[in-house]
Amino acid sequence: MSGAKTDGFVLFPIKKLSKPEDINSVRVKWDFWPDKNTSKESKELDAQFSF
Repeated sequence: MSGAKTDGFVLFPIKKLSKPEDINSVRVKWDFWPDKNTSKESKELDAQFSF
């Protein structure tokens, strides 16, 4: 998509968390369009991060 940024930060506030070390994994999942000239044929990103 013309003018789209390709880097940055995404933050998700967690309201109830007594200890940050209780988080042992995070799953990130979203759709994206690999071809900047069309909004058809989206692909899916599905990544698991373990700490």
